[in-house]
Amino acid sequence: LMESISSTPAEALITKIEEALATGRRSKTKIMMATTHKLDKTHFIKTFLAPLCPLTDEDIEMLVPVVEIQTLQRGDTLLAEGQIARYVTLITEGLLRTHIRDGRKDHTQQFATKDDIIIPAESLFSQEPSHKIITALNETVCLNLKYEDLLALSIDNPTFHRLLILLYQAALLREQSVADSKHLKSAQERYRHFCKNHPAAAMYANVSHVASFLNMAPETLSRLRSTVLL
Repeated sequence: LMESISSTPAEALITKIEEALATGRRSKTKIMMATTHKLDKTHFIKTFLAPLCPLTDEDIEMLVPVVEIQTLQRGDTLLAEGQIARYVTLITEGLLRTHIRDGRKDHTQQFATKDDIIIPAESLFSQEPSHKIITALNETVCLNLKYEDLLALSIDNPTFHRLLILLYQAALLREQSVADSKHLKSAQERYRHFCKNHPAAAMYANVSHVASFLNMAPETLSRLRSTVLL
């Protein structure tokens, strides 16, 4: 060792030491980042999935590789037209809009906010390209569960089977609520129902997006906003 040091110029030795320290710091940083990322996933699972379906520590450990945390900025897409859906998504914060394009027209089908569950069933179950688009209307954080992996876990584990059913159930109930609101005859009733059930969208969504969702002209919606007492 002494021979090696004495035969190495001082500058080169210092360089090697600095490189070794830098490599060590990078390795330590990677380990810390990986640990933090796992802790973030664990926190999200405990906060947003465990209340839906009781999970043991072992269940949570098994879910960590299945979960992806995704942050979207305004205008980013969770699902693009022509993309194949691969996730069941739970929104932890933010606001998303599901819409379809028909020529030059854009039709809003759904708004989703914190604690809502999105299952793009047509594409997810068939693994065909989606004709729907899911766009963030402000900064949104999503808890994405890989559908194939969750399905595989559910085959042998009753807890994950129940979790999958509860996720389906929550998404279907939400879809049914939207469908029921479409049958409200008066524009005032539809608007009141919308504000009660989608307060974040009522506050932040574009007037044309809300008008499309409520099946009314933007001018009608503007009038309702100024005259209807909620």
